[in-house]
Amino acid sequence: MILNILKRIRQYKILTVFLLFLPTIFVIFWIVNSEVLDFFNAQLIVENDARNLASLYAAEISKKLDSKFETLKFIGSLLLSNQSSDNVVDKETANFIRYLTKFYSDTPAFSIYSKEDKIIFTTLPKINDVPKIKFFPVSKNPDYQLGLVHIGLFHTEVLNERYILRDSLGKPLYYIRTAYFLDNLLSSDIKSKKFNLIVKDLRNNELLGRLSDGIFIKNASIISGNEIIVIVPGYPFEIKAVYPKKLIWETYINTSLKRLFVEGFVLFLMILVNVFIFFYINKKEREKKNLQRIVDFGTVLTQINQLISNVQDELTLYQSICDIAVNYGHLKLAFVAKPDKDGVFRILAATGETDYAYSAFISIKPEIPEGQGSSGKTWRNKIPNYVQSFEKENFTAPWRNLAKKYGIKSSATIPIFKKDDIWATLSVYHSEENVFTGDLKKLLEELSKDISIGLDRLDFRKRENEISKIRKSIIENALIGIALVKNRIFLQVNPKFAQIFGYSDLEELIGKPTKILFFDEEEYKRVDMIYNNLFANKKVELIELHQKRKDNQLIICEATVNVIDEDEKVTIWTVQDITERKKAQLELERAYFLLNNIIENLPDATFVINYEGKIISWNKALEALTGKTKEKMIGKNYIDYSVLFYDEPRPLLANLILNKNEKFLKENYKVIYKSENIIYAETFTPKIYNNTGAYVFVAVSKLTDREGNVIGAIESIRDITENKKMEEELYELSVKDSLTDSYNRRYFEKRLEEEIERTKRSNIPFSLIMLDIDDFKVVNDNYGHEIGDKVLINIVKLVKNRIRKTDFIARWGGEEFMILLTNTNLHFAKKLALELKGGMYKLDIPEIEFVTASFGVTTYHESDTVNSIVKRVDKLMYAAKAAGKDCVMCDFDVQNL
Repeated sequence: MILNILKRIRQYKILTVFLLFLPTIFVIFWIVNSEVLDFFNAQLIVENDARNLASLYAAEISKKLDSKFETLKFIGSLLLSNQSSDNVVDKETANFIRYLTKFYSDTPAFSIYSKEDKIIFTTLPKINDVPKIKFFPVSKNPDYQLGLVHIGLFHTEVLNERYILRDSLGKPLYYIRTAYFLDNLLSSDIKSKKFNLIVKDLRNNELLGRLSDGIFIKNASIISGNEIIVIVPGYPFEIKAVYPKKLIWETYINTSLKRLFVEGFVLFLMILVNVFIFFYINKKEREKKNLQRIVDFGTVLTQINQLISNVQDELTLYQSICDIAVNYGHLKLAFVAKPDKDGVFRILAATGETDYAYSAFISIKPEIPEGQGSSGKTWRNKIPNYVQSFEKENFTAPWRNLAKKYGIKSSATIPIFKKDDIWATLSVYHSEENVFTGDLKKLLEELSKDISIGLDRLDFRKRENEISKIRKSIIENALIGIALVKNRIFLQVNPKFAQIFGYSDLEELIGKPTKILFFDEEEYKRVDMIYNNLFANKKVELIELHQKRKDNQLIICEATVNVIDEDEKVTIWTVQDITERKKAQLELERAYFLLNNIIENLPDATFVINYEGKIISWNKALEALTGKTKEKMIGKNYIDYSVLFYDEPRPLLANLILNKNEKFLKENYKVIYKSENIIYAETFTPKIYNNTGAYVFVAVSKLTDREGNVIGAIESIRDITENKKMEEELYELSVKDSLTDSYNRRYFEKRLEEEIERTKRSNIPFSLIMLDIDDFKVVNDNYGHEIGDKVLINIVKLVKNRIRKTDFIARWGGEEFMILLTNTNLHFAKKLALELKGGMYKLDIPEIEFVTASFGVTTYHESDTVNSIVKRVDKLMYAAKAAGKDCVMCDFDVQNL
């Protein structure tokens, strides 16, 4: 440091001597040098503006494509949840996908392909409307693919995106595809008359068009000039910012005007010229350093984004982030920390002057000095904090000497989020003051968001791996036999399968023909016929097989078969030994007559099933309830008898107590009491009483033999419709306003809270409208409360006739009403409010000429609570009152509420 000071002084003296002897030459040299530097700086400014504009446009395109791929991944998660059902794309999923085409105006269609690349679902009118194109993988994610730009069904250029949904082994399960209108993808609010942004597809070097002053022009002619090229992050496109060469001269001329005053007085101020030059040079060095820091941190951001897409471990991610920040950002220190249960920050990863990191005591407690630092503030407020000077800031006192020891002069701390809450902090330290300003802050805040997204992705991948391990464990430890079969040859069996057939070693079965397990040739040939149905229907359920153990002992098995690969003739068999169960059935049948006599005359409708779910008893009360006699029902399974109660075949409670399906039980019954052997529940049966339906109380219990083995179940059914009607009427009275038949305020607040939680999970917006009848007191005073009540009732009818079944209106106060609009953005909410305002004039109330109201309209904002959103819409409504009444005010209209 001393050598540098001496060097500057020595240069200063030489320059002074030169000025004293050759003032004219110096002035000319100074002016020429200054002009050259400023021309170079003008060029840097223009290039930096071009690069920033192109980078902003590239990032916008990348985020749009990312958003669509995230939508495709979400559809993939819905398909995974439906894998257990026969129809992968069920009605609910299909309706949701069609809804997306309406929600995203830039997305005309979605299509889903099987792993054999066959279309199994599309939102287009016909499957033939889906064009066949070639897809190319992108570097961002191996499961992301893009097609080349082409003219689609909608007579405009589109870009197709495709996502590969894979199973736990990494093999494709489905291909989920969508189209993006090119105009929507490449349109932007970015406006600049100085620069043209040309988009090029690097896969075929096709120029897709250019963005000029906020207008996207397709197939535009080539524009000549200087160029700055930026790659769209993670995708095969480049953005070329083109500007005329004269722009540098214009920038140079505009900036040079500021020097005319200095140059006019330079000879007069010869004595002060050395000081001027000293500060001038330092200014240029600072500008150059700031520019270099921005470039360095841009590199840091790029490197970390590439790292996030590849790293598999959270701690490795933290350490790599610190390494990149120090190595590419030229920082003294970077560390990731998280507070322990005592509120003390513990280091998770660090690079650089790590002794400082491990020596500094940092807390989140605001009441102590060590909790007043950047890390503590960032943790409490969940926003970045910056220290521009450790020497000048008062709150840095606890660490000032330590920072001085390690050459630290400034710092920045940014929050790292996981699952929408702060998880840790990233702190970076520099050897110079006033470093973390302007564009550098924006880069750090963007880095905070990217790291947080990366953590959420790591969690998702971790959950996927855990689920894969669980599935494998379930198969290996399953209590039923499982075998993978190809062309009637065993490919794989689990331990339970081998145990059922008396084999101690799995290898004794693998590679062997299935015929070795069949009791005789006739049974083996019977399964041949089953195979014909299997490959036609993809599944055969609960077939009974006579097979043999390794010791040739006869066993009776119950099997279910599913087709895994139709082309390769691969099937999966699940097998259970039911030999003992068949014996138990005989005992049940012997006890049938005694049980039937007891059940026959019970007052409640009652039936009994055996272990297989077949009817063995059907009493008189049930005959009267269903119109089906005992003779017609004995021996029927639930496919036949459940349709007497419900619109389609489904398990009844007696079936569920024998074959547990907790999910189905919770979805279809209101369980009153449940134990291992008894279930009491309520449900609605739409088919009884000649399809008028009824609410019923259902009691079911298991039946066991003398050894305690379950051999069947008994179910009793009692009509409780009248009781349910009374309950529903009482509930309606508790949530409704008695005058207007709209919901009351207490129920509305509860429903609004539920809608906020739903929006946080699904990210689907909702909106609120608050209306207050103008001058309602005048109506009551002039026409009487009876007419006032009539106004309230008619306004509620107007709203109910206009809103959907998923929306609802509540009476908030005397003449105030709230309307909750689900799945609705602010634009459509305001449109509805304007329609309701117009509808007020048409209310059929002869006693008064017309009624008006003031409307406030808002939509859900991130982190909203019931109190915050109600307070905002209330202010908007009062803003409408203040604006003269009979008008609509929304978030767009009123600022800083």
